[in-house]
Amino acid sequence: MTAPPARLLTEAADRMLDLRAAPDDPARQSAADAWIAAHPDHRRAWALAERAWIAAGDALDRPLPRPANRNRVRRLGAALAACLALALAVPEARVRLAADAVTPSGPGRSLSLADGSTVALAGDSAVAARLGADARRVELLRGAAYFEVTPDAARPFTVAAGAVTVTVRGTGFAVTRGDGRTTVAVAHGAVTVEADGIATALRGGERLEIGAGARRVAAVDPADVALWRADRLAVTDAPLGEVLDAVARRHGGLYLVGDDLRGRRVTGVFDLSDPGRALSTLFAPQRRTPERVVGNVWRVRATEK
Repeated sequence: MTAPPARLLTEAADRMLDLRAAPDDPARQSAADAWIAAHPDHRRAWALAERAWIAAGDALDRPLPRPANRNRVRRLGAALAACLALALAVPEARVRLAADAVTPSGPGRSLSLADGSTVALAGDSAVAARLGADARRVELLRGAAYFEVTPDAARPFTVAAGAVTVTVRGTGFAVTRGDGRTTVAVAHGAVTVEADGIATALRGGERLEIGAGARRVAAVDPADVALWRADRLAVTDAPLGEVLDAVARRHGGLYLVGDDLRGRRVTGVFDLSDPGRALSTLFAPQRRTPERVVGNVWRVRATEK
């Protein structure tokens, strides 16, 4: 069985936490039922969240009181993380079999290709490279990477990220492959990005975001491209989820944030060296407060007035 997307696993867990905190609230129950019925992936994600409750030692008919017992919350957080790891185990094995380089969550590392090009991989990222006599191709299997490509007119250089293909001759650019969203940002030079039969030309200082049935081209400071290499992230009118994914690549962990928040557009500079600081900066304008559940498992709540 294919695992549901990670964003749905975290949303299901967050919804279940809220529902167990107020089991007699008909509005919460109706909202949960509607969410579960909306898509088969939602039902599978909810089933995994239920397994987390069982693994935590809590019967499903027992509510989580407010304030919650701290030990029970710790057990739940640990169980949620364990179920998420279980759900993603098979896809992770497939990535590792296909990849030539895989980085764990953390600061990432740089690679040198045989043609003289370099690839800076963010944490929790993976690439596969095929350098032939007529063409050079790198596949970004997950995560984020910054490429400095050595020019070679006889061998075009392409980067594939799912259904998105970036073609270059010699340039510096970053590609980020998220959950249903891909971004390409050019620091210098020029690239052509193809997706869904549409080609878009980008030059230095331009950024393309593809996802959710739409594409956006925006200006970007070349100095901000792949700023995660310096443990920072600068975004302008980007999805909140893009920042959250960067924090996760740097520190790992589980972040219980619903799609309604992940899709909001944000602008700012974020310190990736400290997850708590980055999350506080990210959610303060949203009137939300990040809370550490256990270890590096986080959730957000509305800030009290």
